[in-house]
Amino acid sequence: MKHRDRDGKAPPGGRTVRWLWLWTPLAGLALLIALSVFLEGPTPLRREACWSFLWDYDEVLDVASDFEGFDNVSGAFSASAPSPLPPSSLELIVPNIVHFLRMGQPEFTFLEYVCALAAWERQQPDWLMFHSDLLDFRGEYWMRLQATPGLREAIQLVPTSPLKDVLGQPLDPVHGKQHAADVQRIVILQNYGGIFLDNDVYLLDSLDPLRRFEMSVGWPEGADIGRQVLVAHEEARFLRAWLESYRGAYVGSLRDYNAATRPTQVILHARPELVHRVPVRLGVGKDVPDVLYLRRGLQAWRRQGMLAVPLAERHTAPLARDAQKLGLSYPVNFTEDNICSYNVTVLQLAQAVLPSLCRAQ
Repeated sequence: MKHRDRDGKAPPGGRTVRWLWLWTPLAGLALLIALSVFLEGPTPLRREACWSFLWDYDEVLDVASDFEGFDNVSGAFSASAPSPLPPSSLELIVPNIVHFLRMGQPEFTFLEYVCALAAWERQQPDWLMFHSDLLDFRGEYWMRLQATPGLREAIQLVPTSPLKDVLGQPLDPVHGKQHAADVQRIVILQNYGGIFLDNDVYLLDSLDPLRRFEMSVGWPEGADIGRQVLVAHEEARFLRAWLESYRGAYVGSLRDYNAATRPTQVILHARPELVHRVPVRLGVGKDVPDVLYLRRGLQAWRRQGMLAVPLAERHTAPLARDAQKLGLSYPVNFTEDNICSYNVTVLQLAQAVLPSLCRAQ
């Protein structure tokens, strides 16, 4: 029998508890629905962004890491977290290996050749690894790369199978090739550590200053991370979290969601200390295409300490109108001949590794 007071009324506390038990779950569900409505973006992105608030880094990974306590600002372990690494490796903890991924690409374009040369000359890596589903490459620029003094001995071709799914989720038929490359770069760095570069990334200077950190990424203020340049120890915590964030949350219809938006929002907004943040110097600024293809900006970049830039030759079409005022035409597939007609930064970069380029003209 329920307890009642002298007036025969049930105490109010019981009703309150029952009310809370009934309405709290409904209120939580309503909040999630409201978030999914008000968050910007297509429906799949809004749904995933909504549920992302429930994604917990520590609970999902549940793996102890030797890097807990590492300071990715200074590049050192705190006094309360002694280093698990040998003292001799504390200064540069990331292997000096440069990785390129070439799936179904037997021949190098001119600018890819220029970028590979720049990576060799600026970084002087122990190994230059080409991860590919091909047994070998062909063409003039591949032969010239192998003929570069010292480079042939550093080249390694690493057999790599094409991906068909991401953690059991089939790749999207439209964006699948790009999404496979996004996942493969994570796996490559987990296997070897080192420096991953997109095939069109040009190194202006050595990335050794970033090899002191657990992992470094280009991450502009107020924007998502870039994945064109990644510098990471093979045990970097963010690599593991990044790959795990795909599980049950792959949105194939959106090109950049899983590789950039989701890891930024779900992981790094909560745990920014997992990476060394490079806001500008890895070429993630919005003005990079303009500087590359409409100006002569190499000296300014060097004064700013710029380390790397993606050339993004395939994405020059938006510059066409401004380029016409300069007598230039975009888009264009650059060759050793036609690049000489473009007196802009991209020519300066090519001439920096090919000093005789355009001299005969």
